[in-house]
Amino acid sequence: MTKPIVVEQIRVLKIQVDEILSTKFIDDQTLMRTINLAQEMFSSLVLLETNVILDNPQMQSQESLEKTTLIAHLLNQVWKDFHHPVLKHFQAQFSHFAKSKKMPANAPKGGRKQRLVNPVGARKLFDKFVKVINSAHLFYFTLVKELLSSCYLSSKIPTRKICQTLKMTLENVSTRMVPLECIVPIATAVHRCTLYIGDLSRYRALIAKKYLPSDAISKEDNNNYSKSIELYKLALLILPSNGDPFNHIALVDNLKDDKFNVVYNFMRSSSTRYFCEAGISNLFSMLLKFTNSHPILDDFSQLYNEQRSTLTKSDKFNLIKMEFICLVNYHLFPKKWGEGEGITRGGYEVEAIENEFYGYLKELDYHKQINNDFIFKQLVILIGGYGLLTDVQNENFTSSKEQYLGFVFREISTILFITLKGWDKSDLNLSIILLPILRLILCWFVANPEVFAYAMKCELIMTRFAAVFNLGAEYFEVQGFDKFDLTFSGRLKLPEDPISRFLDTPPQRLRLFKEDVLLREFRPIGYHMQDFDDRRYIFSADNEETCLAQIGEFFDKEQKAFKAEESYLRLVAIVTTWRRLTQQNDVGISSGTLSHRFNISQELVEKHLAGLVSCEEDQSDAAKYSHMVSTIVDDEDDEGMSESSGTSSATPILSDGKPSSFKTVWSERSAPTIFGPSTPLVFGSSEFPVSTQSYQLEYNQNGIQHSENVQPHSFGNGQFNKFGSNGSVSSWPSSTTKSEIPANSNNSFSRSVMSQYGDKFESPFFKTDFCKQESHSNAHGGFSFGN
Repeated sequence: MTKPIVVEQIRVLKIQVDEILSTKFIDDQTLMRTINLAQEMFSSLVLLETNVILDNPQMQSQESLEKTTLIAHLLNQVWKDFHHPVLKHFQAQFSHFAKSKKMPANAPKGGRKQRLVNPVGARKLFDKFVKVINSAHLFYFTLVKELLSSCYLSSKIPTRKICQTLKMTLENVSTRMVPLECIVPIATAVHRCTLYIGDLSRYRALIAKKYLPSDAISKEDNNNYSKSIELYKLALLILPSNGDPFNHIALVDNLKDDKFNVVYNFMRSSSTRYFCEAGISNLFSMLLKFTNSHPILDDFSQLYNEQRSTLTKSDKFNLIKMEFICLVNYHLFPKKWGEGEGITRGGYEVEAIENEFYGYLKELDYHKQINNDFIFKQLVILIGGYGLLTDVQNENFTSSKEQYLGFVFREISTILFITLKGWDKSDLNLSIILLPILRLILCWFVANPEVFAYAMKCELIMTRFAAVFNLGAEYFEVQGFDKFDLTFSGRLKLPEDPISRFLDTPPQRLRLFKEDVLLREFRPIGYHMQDFDDRRYIFSADNEETCLAQIGEFFDKEQKAFKAEESYLRLVAIVTTWRRLTQQNDVGISSGTLSHRFNISQELVEKHLAGLVSCEEDQSDAAKYSHMVSTIVDDEDDEGMSESSGTSSATPILSDGKPSSFKTVWSERSAPTIFGPSTPLVFGSSEFPVSTQSYQLEYNQNGIQHSENVQPHSFGNGQFNKFGSNGSVSSWPSSTTKSEIPANSNNSFSRSVMSQYGDKFESPFFKTDFCKQESHSNAHGGFSFGN
């Protein structure tokens, strides 16, 4: 139990720091002594709580939650009350120093690249700033080292990856084995420390790039924020259920003026299991902040009005990005973006922009990974947007599900066209067939039966998916399976007929693929891609090898020989997932019983392969879509229909779904990160609001307490995972209604984080059938941005 005197001492130190920063001439030595003393106290508190946890291996779930919350808030407090104010003070000093000095005559007016005319003064101020950075870095670094050495953690969090990234060497690591209840608080502390080390790196790079003379910037500082992004991504590997790191990455992208990735990362921060409240607020602020100008529209107008013949490849790629963002905004907020303020303000026609965008999209060279990544992120943004549209209360949403899905489905049909166009039977390169993107589409259909019901009404999508399936089936038949013997130490041998074999049992692999890692805890697909059976090799044991497999890495060099076969496994997962969906749902295309082939004419296949289906046909099909899906939209006025559920004979739904039983810190846990969103570090731009979230330490007879202000899980309407009474989650839609999940809970931690899963893994997709029975409409609720 922490003594009240320690809490009082921390409060006094906070007051001292505030007083020092409020004076005109700061005593740097006094400031550093005060900060170092506060760091020592916080470090002692965190390690004290850690020792209490490790000495109590019989800790129950609720106690683990309390300890996790306490440690997270301690680390949030030291950042918010000590490190962040001091860094902001130095930033203000640099800004004042720059304004007080005469700028060079050739300096760009109002630009971010203005340099101080007094390099000696700038260097001295920067040296003081770096001392603060180094002191804070040492605090978090040392704490991570102590935590990683306290017990055996390599089976639950990627210790090896953490040490490589932080350039850390662990000595005298304890081999003490502790249960998951004890590991979660430690993993949370490591996650927060890693995140704040990334913030320190970002601050240092920002100040150096903005204010120092070019020849005075070190190689470390002139890395375009790559180190901070690396650390944020490491934090996501430790606890991907928390969306905070995505929000911080988006802020870095904003500093780099990369608006496409800003939107992508804000969307991801809004779509994790424990979403970042600041990320959602920032996303809406960016998309809907119309003043005399709009950053997205301004960039779009500048490129769109240029003669196409004068555009460089880089300009053209940037134009495609801006066209996509504008189209997403228009279809999400048609009233806001379509009436006066938005895309029509400059007299632009949405239809013309769409046709040009999809035309350019089909021309990209998908041998290049950058283009594959680009279209992957597009789809993530679209899927995340649909999740926000159906689950977030915001008055600016005026688009209907049908209208928005019409736009999404045109994107999907274009992706399928690109896949068919790139399918060369004579020399097939599976790496350019957009297989990860096809997996994402199918996993979205699997996790959202309502969406798939809409897709079944879109003839173009069904036909093209059937054509892709037939080509995949033919590929396996022609190539045979001798070359696909994926045996590694007697493991992963494909059968002669994978389509029949994997209809009941999905394919297996040795590690998660890149797209699986990127989409961990992505709410709209059920928190993970569910087209592989990973229970045997990835989630079968608690050891370092399986932990690395869960972040997409091999344990040793010998396993890397398996990497060459991953594209084949992706194709197997795609064709079997599609076949499984079509077996249980009538997509309007018949298929052979033995050959599995869909009965579509060769002439139609050749038409698609030859690219004879034009953008205009795509658009025509999308236009028909809204009318077609209107026949299956739930009628809420029907007798007996409630706000959260309804019936529709045409909507497929999975029954008797069971949770995926992954014994890890992050997979399918109800609260591996149970702290509220931290204060967003918004600097270099004033367009994003700063959260007023505070973490105050209080003392009572039970020790240190914290103020509760955590968003409860609010996506329980039958489309996304739900919390069970024992803290478990269901990865599949069930008969659960929104009312089963508290919409407003004073303590969102009342649910247990530690679901006690059994040893048996059951994949609901391959254990149960789609059946046309009860479905659920998307009841709005959960988010509020009024505070």
